[in-house]
Amino acid sequence: MFNIITRRTLLEYVKQYPLASTALLEWYHELEKADFKNFNELKEVYGNASLVGDERMVFNIMGNKFRLVVRIVFEYKAIQVKWFGTHAEYDKIDVESVIFKKDNMELKIIKTEELYQDYLNWVDELFDKQLSPDTKEGEMLQVALLLIKQYEDANYPVPMPDPIEAIKAKMKEAGLRNKDLVGKVGSKGYVSSILSGRKPLTLELAKLFHRELNIPAEVFLS
Repeated sequence: MFNIITRRTLLEYVKQYPLASTALLEWYHELEKADFKNFNELKEVYGNASLVGDERMVFNIMGNKFRLVVRIVFEYKAIQVKWFGTHAEYDKIDVESVIFKKDNMELKIIKTEELYQDYLNWVDELFDKQLSPDTKEGEMLQVALLLIKQYEDANYPVPMPDPIEAIKAKMKEAGLRNKDLVGKVGSKGYVSSILSGRKPLTLELAKLFHRELNIPAEVFLS
């Protein structure tokens, strides 16, 4: 499992880009449970991901409408959300410069937003050093990641996407239309009623969408 830090940043982007909010939340919950050992393993699942520099990766969100820039350090199972925006906005930034610096600091419980931001900046600097987890600084980095996670768990919980919106997003991603669900889900009218929210999702339908569209089961339990 990955520790996805900078959740505050992610949630700000969810609010800033409501059209992409469901896709962003799905991305978060999928990556949080992933166990990729390297970029090649990630690429097998996320074929639209591209490597920019040593650790910066770009994900295409909602086809090619939006782009998400993250930093993934596989050795520490850590992901930082660095930038999100439209394709047009992406073309105007220097991806390799999307990074912050912070001098060394003393480890302590994070209680303020200011200290939280300091930790995020400091972790960036430590990642740049490509530290071995067995070194003193590597151990400090692991503790810092745990402290960030503790603060974000308490202050920035990431909600599950709405089940119906998640289904629609996955359908759009797969190029499916309502008529493609007829037969598996039911009649054309029944499919329309489900996707419009007029009829509730049953347990059997939740299992079907989980299996056919690869939607995490937790989405239907939220």
